[in-house]
This record gives sequence, C-alpha cells and structure tokens, in this order.
Amino acid sequence: MFDTQAHSLASRTLAVTTDGGPVRSRHGLTFLPRADLATAAPQLDRLLVPGATAPTTAAIPGSPAPEYVHRDRPGFAFDATVTDLAAHTDRATAHWVATVLELPTDGLPLDGAAWPWGATFVLVTLALPGTVLVAVLLRRRHRGGAVSVTSNHHQDPRPETW
Repeated sequence: MFDTQAHSLASRTLAVTTDGGPVRSRHGLTFLPRADLATAAPQLDRLLVPGATAPTTAAIPGSPAPEYVHRDRPGFAFDATVTDLAAHTDRATAHWVATVLELPTDGLPLDGAAWPWGATFVLVTLALPGTVLVAVLLRRRHRGGAVSVTSNHHQDPRPETW
C-alpha cells in the first residue's frame, strides 16, 4: 500500500495504529507507526486499512471511516492497491505506478477519471507565463533589441585632445 501511494505522488501516507504501538506482520516484520489514530485523525483525508484479514475497527470521532483495501479482494496484494489508486486519483496515475512497480494491469478493473485534469491545469497555469516570458526575451535578443548599458565609472584618463 505504501509503495503504491508513494509512487503516485498524489498523496502522502502516514502510518498510524489505534494505540500508537508497533504492529507485527504475519511474516514477522515490525512496523512502527508515526502516531496513534486519535492524534492523527484531524490530518487524515482517508483511512486505509491493509490486510485481507484486518480486524474491523470502530471509527474514531473526527477521523474518516476505515476503508479495508484488501478485504474481499482475492489475488495479489498490489492489485487491490492499484485498483484503489485508479478509483481515487485517475487511471493514468494507476498505470504509471503499475509500470514503475513492474506490475501487470491486464484484467484489473481500473475505474476512475482517465487523466489528472486538475493537476494538468495547475501545471499549465504555472508554466505558461514563464514560457511566454522566455519566448519574448529570446525574440528580443534575436532581433537585436537587447538594451546596452554603459557606465561612466571607468573613464579614459587621457585628455580628449591629442
């Protein structure tokens, strides 16, 4: 889940537990959360709970409702996270993440917007004025319209009459 979300560059992940204590995976890995759920709740937009057999957690006041990403989704664990990413961001981002992580997307139900139009609009809005400015400056330079600045600071000490 963390790999998928991090590679999308569309979200920031924060590991939390209900009590702030470490969690041991079924493979023996110990995960240390950054915070407990009650403390982190105001910062959260979504609460993604990994694991096909994750126990149901009661919603904490002020936090989003838990979403069980892997529950009722058999198959490879990344399939569920890529599918979830497509549904909550867009299909182009989900395809990009799958490509970076070398995951096949054949047969995955990638539903969601086709393209991140909001992010594209912001990029174009920020880049266009700078591009126009560079083009104008290059055109002025090419035409010879550059302004020459001279300074009288270093005058020739010789008299004008020889």
